[in-house]
Amino acid sequence: MIRLFNITPMSVAVVLSLTSMAAAGSGNVIYLEQGDGTSVGNQLFINQSNATSSLVAGASGSQTPARQQGNNNSGRIVLEGEGAAVYFNQNSSLAGVLQGNSATISGGDLASIVLNQAGAMNIGTISVTGVNNSAGLRQEGDGNNGSVEVSGSNNSGTLIQEGNQNSFSLTVGGASTNVTYRQIGNGLSTVTGTGPTVVSNGGTVVITQTQ
Repeated sequence: MIRLFNITPMSVAVVLSLTSMAAAGSGNVIYLEQGDGTSVGNQLFINQSNATSSLVAGASGSQTPARQQGNNNSGRIVLEGEGAAVYFNQNSSLAGVLQGNSATISGGDLASIVLNQAGAMNIGTISVTGVNNSAGLRQEGDGNNGSVEVSGSNNSGTLIQEGNQNSFSLTVGGASTNVTYRQIGNGLSTVTGTGPTVVSNGGTVVITQTQ
């Protein structure tokens, strides 16, 4: 089922791939809103062809639509397996060409994924494999680059970037591990641009990096 809100066909492009002849998805749902009638250049690709009972929406536990607001945002969401959910919001603050936010998301069985981008030229990547894992990425500012990768089972990882030009990644594995990484400031990164890898069989890790 697809529910689309505030779509302006002349200014935005939507590509939805829900089923295929080889492996038809079933019970998948999308709630989507693109722009306010003045937005241009937003693009979103969603592939649920190998998924069952998956969901793309704006907030957990509701029919709030996933949103692309502002201009020139782009997103790619690929869901496979059973019961994956993506809660997706992009809001570009700048009107210039090629200054929107971009995101790439993939999720497997019982994955729960949250992406929020507010600002301009933010880049986000989230990959969730394994079973019953969750991941979150929140970017508030401009020019941030963040990635979150979660594998194993019953794990969660969240990366929060508040500021501008921050670059980091977070990798979580093991079983029943909960990790939150938060960057506050501008230009925060490591020499390699990568971040911590946490592998544990149970535990909570909270990391905060400030300028």
